[in-house]
Amino acid sequence: MSRAVGVNKKSRVLDPYCGSGAFLVRAMVDAMDDCDSEDERDNVKTNQIYGIEYEEGAYGLASTNMLIHGDGNSNVIQASMFEKSKWIKDQNINIVLMNSLYNLTKKQCLPSYVDSWTAQQKEFGKDPSKGFYYVEWISRHISPNSKIAILLSVQCAIANKGVIYDFKEKMLNNYTLDTVFSLPNEVFYPSTSAVACCIIFNLSQRYFFGYYRDDQFIKRKGLGRVENVDENGNIMWLKIEGI
Repeated sequence: MSRAVGVNKKSRVLDPYCGSGAFLVRAMVDAMDDCDSEDERDNVKTNQIYGIEYEEGAYGLASTNMLIHGDGNSNVIQASMFEKSKWIKDQNINIVLMNSLYNLTKKQCLPSYVDSWTAQQKEFGKDPSKGFYYVEWISRHISPNSKIAILLSVQCAIANKGVIYDFKEKMLNNYTLDTVFSLPNEVFYPSTSAVACCIIFNLSQRYFFGYYRDDQFIKRKGLGRVENVDENGNIMWLKIEGI
């Protein structure tokens, strides 16, 4: 994933739920490999790799993991990413590497998000977006010239209805889907059996797909297709074009 988004010595990398810090270590190594001097490598270690971890034990592992791999000034903090929106913006992040959170409980979600759940979803108590909510949230809190690579449930790639689809539609409406690639079925064995894929979004670009099979033009003998108007004399195509 680090190679797929092109991590280099200019990258400012964040993992907002960094766990043991595997993504951060990989990003730091890849960025340092692109450096030409010890000063550049020191700058990567000190100023360009950032992590957030909520759970105390995992936070300790991440901090230790970074230090073992030569991180001279660990920028890993213990917090929820939702509490650190300003901190995230201040770091001028341009790469996010993230293993999304498949089964977070409602206690770990923002109350405003939980309020949007149905009664059945609240009773079940697990995030119905399978982690897509967190991807959309972090996308709004980093530089628009960023790339995000996240591990998500395959459901997030193929869903065509429901909460997952709603968040997928938000992402596709605002950003460019760059890459999707599948992972081995047992990549997380033995901790979970989730079938995952990696999805990469480019936040700096938007593609547009239009469906204009019915543009409200009409055929006129000897003239071909011409603009049609409504009962008030307004050109109907202009209304469709402006949607």
